[in-house]
Amino acid sequence: MTDGTVDAPPAADPIVEAAKADLAAGQAFLAKNNLGQAASALDQALRGYRQAGDHAGIANVLVRLAEVATRGGQHDQALEHLQQALRICAAEKDAMSCLYVQQRQAACLRALDRTAEATAVYLEMLDTHSGHNNPGGAVEVLVSLAETYAEAGDTAKAADAYRTAASIHRNFRHQRTAEELLQRAAALETGAWAPPVPGT
Repeated sequence: MTDGTVDAPPAADPIVEAAKADLAAGQAFLAKNNLGQAASALDQALRGYRQAGDHAGIANVLVRLAEVATRGGQHDQALEHLQQALRICAAEKDAMSCLYVQQRQAACLRALDRTAEATAVYLEMLDTHSGHNNPGGAVEVLVSLAETYAEAGDTAKAADAYRTAASIHRNFRHQRTAEELLQRAAALETGAWAPPVPGT
């Protein structure tokens, strides 16, 4: 605005608008568990966002495509989508989006029994939460880490992760939750409890 008039808002990019519509359609199909149509709509959305150079849109669609692949039991394909999305989020220095993608990445790795790689992802997430002073996020990761250690047969590290999570809860006076986590740690060490199997 230079002469007292109000500038008209910039026209929406028709390519991006079409991609948004395809993304919405893909999510709707996914909600109905119609995986074939979801994948088709999301592929269209991905092409549109790539043509427009919309990195956030690309990453968003890749995460949805990973969900389609995961539901279809194609965890390797899901990992490929998630790794692409993670590279975009990292390049954009979007730590929260990286955590969102990493959580799904670790779940896929666990489903493939690649527990060492899943553990590495969780430890990286834990560092991020610690750096952002996010105890709630750290506790969630510690519980997942404990489950992953237990799946790998390392009950000592699993119990230690549960106890660390319990200590954080205790610091915030969440006594009941802290006690439950301590009981899990003790039960693991005596063989009286096992963590849930991923995907069940």
